[in-house]
Amino acid sequence: MECPKCGYKIDENTLVCPNCKKVLKLVCPICNTVNKTNTCNKCGYIIVNKCHNCGKINPTIAGKCSKCGFDTNVSAILQGSNIEEFACVSIDFPNLDDMPRILGSNQLFKKFKDKLNALIYNYVKSIGLKRQIIGNTHIIRFNKDYTYATSAINAVKSSIELLNLITQLNFKLTKVKDAQLKCNIAILKRNAYASNDDYKSGVNIQLLYQNIQSEKLLNSLQLITDSSIYEIVGNDYPMASIGMTRIKNQAIFLYEMDLSDLITKEEKIEDDNTELKIPNILEAQQEILDEEDSIYDINGIDFDEIHCSFAKSITQGLSSEIAQRLMAKKKNILVVKGKKEYYPRTLEVIEKIKSNNIFTQVLKVTCYNDMKYKPYGFFYDLIAGIYGYSITGKIKEQNNFAPFIGIDDSGFIKDMINLNAREFPHPEDVRYGLFEIFETVIAKMKNTLIFIEDIEKMDDTSFELFQNLLKKFDKYDVSYLMFGSKDFSLHKPAHFLLRKQEYCEITLKPTPIKTLIEGNATLCKNILDSFYMQKISKNTHGSQMYFMQALLHLLDLGVFEVKKGSFEIKDTTTVVFPTTLDELIQKRLLFVKSQDENLFKLFTSLLLIGPQLDLKSIKLFNHPQTDDYLKYLDNKGFIYNNNGVIQVQNYNLYYENAVKLMTFEEKRSIANYLVMYCFKENAAHPVLAKLYSLVESSKNEFVQWENLSNINRSLGDFSAYLNCSLRFLKLLDNNINDTSVKSIEEYKMEVYENIANLLYKYTPEKIENITQVILDNLEKDLQDKKIINLCNKIMQGCLISGNYTHALLMSHKILSRLENSGINPQNSDFSITAFLISLIKIEILFNVGDLEDCITLGDELFEILATNPIEAVKPKTISDKQFRDLLVDAAGYVIFAKILQFKTNTFQFCEVAERVLGNMPESYKYFVEIDKLLHGKPVNFNVNQQPNEEEKFAKFLYNVIDAFSRKSTDSNAFAIKIYHAKLGAKANNLNQLELFCDLMIGRSYFKLENYKKASSIYNSVLETSQNNGLKNITYLAWYSIAEMAVVNNDINTAFGLITNAIVELEKQSNTNMFILMLFKLLHAKVLKIKKEDTQASFCYNQAKQIAEKYKLNFK
Repeated sequence: MECPKCGYKIDENTLVCPNCKKVLKLVCPICNTVNKTNTCNKCGYIIVNKCHNCGKINPTIAGKCSKCGFDTNVSAILQGSNIEEFACVSIDFPNLDDMPRILGSNQLFKKFKDKLNALIYNYVKSIGLKRQIIGNTHIIRFNKDYTYATSAINAVKSSIELLNLITQLNFKLTKVKDAQLKCNIAILKRNAYASNDDYKSGVNIQLLYQNIQSEKLLNSLQLITDSSIYEIVGNDYPMASIGMTRIKNQAIFLYEMDLSDLITKEEKIEDDNTELKIPNILEAQQEILDEEDSIYDINGIDFDEIHCSFAKSITQGLSSEIAQRLMAKKKNILVVKGKKEYYPRTLEVIEKIKSNNIFTQVLKVTCYNDMKYKPYGFFYDLIAGIYGYSITGKIKEQNNFAPFIGIDDSGFIKDMINLNAREFPHPEDVRYGLFEIFETVIAKMKNTLIFIEDIEKMDDTSFELFQNLLKKFDKYDVSYLMFGSKDFSLHKPAHFLLRKQEYCEITLKPTPIKTLIEGNATLCKNILDSFYMQKISKNTHGSQMYFMQALLHLLDLGVFEVKKGSFEIKDTTTVVFPTTLDELIQKRLLFVKSQDENLFKLFTSLLLIGPQLDLKSIKLFNHPQTDDYLKYLDNKGFIYNNNGVIQVQNYNLYYENAVKLMTFEEKRSIANYLVMYCFKENAAHPVLAKLYSLVESSKNEFVQWENLSNINRSLGDFSAYLNCSLRFLKLLDNNINDTSVKSIEEYKMEVYENIANLLYKYTPEKIENITQVILDNLEKDLQDKKIINLCNKIMQGCLISGNYTHALLMSHKILSRLENSGINPQNSDFSITAFLISLIKIEILFNVGDLEDCITLGDELFEILATNPIEAVKPKTISDKQFRDLLVDAAGYVIFAKILQFKTNTFQFCEVAERVLGNMPESYKYFVEIDKLLHGKPVNFNVNQQPNEEEKFAKFLYNVIDAFSRKSTDSNAFAIKIYHAKLGAKANNLNQLELFCDLMIGRSYFKLENYKKASSIYNSVLETSQNNGLKNITYLAWYSIAEMAVVNNDINTAFGLITNAIVELEKQSNTNMFILMLFKLLHAKVLKIKKEDTQASFCYNQAKQIAEKYKLNFK
């Protein structure tokens, strides 16, 4: 076999790779079992864990963390706990030592004991927990729940189920040997800080007695609890006080449970679920899926600013986990993300939440691609769903807007729902009026959960407001549950969520096939050995959705039937099995079509209209069997009725596959059908536009998009306006009215100029193509004033988004078109605009890595400022404070550039800047310490003097200096400081410096040997820096990736990255010599590995020469 990290050939019994030192297996110090993960499979002991206090990895057996002294046993428990205090079940078998004599041989006893251990292990695993064996006592900590009460309830329920399993074992033992295994269970309150001895009950249970003596089997069983458990479950189970005992000088009141009605007194004939025969083909897959839980998954960094939680989960049991998390806190912001294959079925989640009575109301909205074409798409669907509004337009007069009397006197909601264009007031006023109404609707909700499916598809305008609502999360009695794609992270655009304890992000991972089968044991027990089950198992790949849809597909086809709650084979028909979830969904849809064409037509009509539709509108379909069809679709799991609104389960999954499946003629037929029955003639609606697109009726589609763009603009949704405009502009050439007085180009330019006037509403990359077209047309007509105005808007947007390459291009276009472009007010060609753009250009040059040009321009501008009054260069449109802030920031960029380029006149420039500005920001003294760090000198840094965070560079510089000067040997502490620096950079739009922080956090993960996390960060930073033209960050990302490649023994990759980087750096005039020195050193290291010692020595000496020339830190 090969090492999974470096590919080195190793023996199967190898514990540590001799080449890269990766730990492959761990030996349990308690029972000597060899394990692939950090938890022993045999006794449940956690072999290694991350210190809860400092993050260092320690063997648990050590007792104390080698770094900080924290108890390693406590860390091991806290690592897997959601609560500190929990119910703990201890299981003892008092007569287990007598079993060798009873059974007649040690060999039979070993088999019996193995079966007993497997029974407990499999049961505990089935409920998502782990058991540990301490001495002869089995310990189960119910620490995955989120409240102590839930923990106690689950502990009691599980103990009774375990006693029933033991009873079934005793039935067999009684038949063969007329003996029973005694089992005593104690459920006591414990916490994560308890020692191993504390987990034993401390009670001599054998001295107590079972109240009911009439049943022989019950005499062998006993279940006792302490008073804290009794207070929670005492009213639900028959329990009696059995007195008080003292444990560690503390009085403990004990209660015994009457088991007479809780234990099944009849032997079960059917096979036990724990002995389900799983097909052999699944074993290899099981190993693959378990790869994710490797030993090094426990490496991480505990960022002190992050109070939210991150978790991984499988889909089986996810609904229960979600419900428990929602119960654990008063309010929640819960995000579940993953591949669509790992999504659960929508209704399963909703029903589990509702069954626990957590919320007064649960509102569900599914986001989808076409949502972006109607005004405020998400809030449109939310409000339409709450009030049952008809959204197709045919019966919009029946919509009752009385609930909005007093909060919407202008009728904004009515016009939004009915898609009416407004003449008054101004679109901006409508926009903010609707924002206030939406927020009022949220504010009026009490104990409400808003469930958002596929949140990554939410329209831009709604997402802008949604982020504001999340900022005000504490004000309203609303929780949020969101499902998103695997690449979606809500906290990235809404960074403040990381500081909220209520925020949790769960990443879905594959569900092992064995877990899927065990979770549906009753359903599957009679089909496990079938060919069909083998095919399902082979194709499932961890997807619960595939697993369940495959079973339903075979039920559809009549291959399976349901008898007494279990699938049985009815017909051994040969079935060609789909290999992917999409193919499987299409097969199920084809079956619906084969059953009844009109049934298929109804369902696809629902899909084309959207995720939800009110029953009144569905009645317009004019189907005599509508009720029967809806009932059929509901029974088959395609739809469900939510208070008179029909909602499609997992809408996007069904919609995307239905569209692939439908022929052109079917689309045409359904489009004509819907236009006839559901929509008013000449009405504007995104669904109509889509229908016309599907049947390639471009003229009607063009009219739809044009009307919708005007409606969206009048209602103030400028993103929806842009989206619709882009659609009809594509159709313009062939659909403009022949009688129109405007040419196609004039029409386009009018739309483009409308969009240009709203540039500040869009991100630059979203309208890059449009702005380029506008610029090209303006340049043809030599309209310099309009070009300068447009370029200035684009440049400002680029600076905010961090696209400095494009910002630099726009600055050049502006400067080249000014009548006067001089920047010295004493010269006749002076232009205030040119001076202002040049001042802004300093920031741009710094970020694109043109540090020498940044320094040259900065020196020139501040020399001019030193000899001229500021009023001579300040534009009248800018306030004194705004202009001073621009000058202060520019000075900071120039000082930073000079330090990075090792200029000897840095402090002379500081003197000039101070003469111009008067008092320099206090934080600029930190630049001196950065210079010392680069040159390997001790810093003069008062860590107790907190930075003034109102100053642009303050928080970034303070924390970077602290990290490199005091925390560089502690990767965890270093990363925490750098994270604070990142927050400072982010808050001040210091995009390049924020990416630098990301690289340094990645480096901390690299040092902690969490290479997967480090690689993810490095590649993300590289992509962003290359897209935005941040050269120095790109070089540092290359260096980081190359350094990791060396450690991973991927020498060819490292060598290629290093040589390319050195070639690029040596041919540039703006090269940062510190970065070049780093690459030379790494190049020498790689050449040494390649046995090219002469070249390695040459590169090393080159690096040393750079260090000596600039007096750099060569460590």
